[in-house]
Amino acid sequence: MTLLEKCKKALRIRHSQLDEMILEDIDTARLEMRRAGVVSEVANSDNKLVEMAICAYVQMKEGNDEKKELYEEAWKLQLDDIRKSGQLPEEE
Repeated sequence: MTLLEKCKKALRIRHSQLDEMILEDIDTARLEMRRAGVVSEVANSDNKLVEMAICAYVQMKEGNDEKKELYEEAWKLQLDDIRKSGQLPEEE
């Protein structure tokens, strides 16, 4: 499953009308990671932890307004954890 598909699933979107906007959010999330101090290699990886953080970012940007603060908190916590770790654990 692609990252776009994962983010769409998290948003409960089945159509492709918002794909371009979601892809822009994914790219922006990666840029925000690098701006926050995450090395490019990690920010651009397809590691599950990075993908979860990016999906939280997309949900924060495009999701339900009632839960926006929860998604923002999730994004910030995950981003901070990834940034502090410096590198990601090997996936099994």
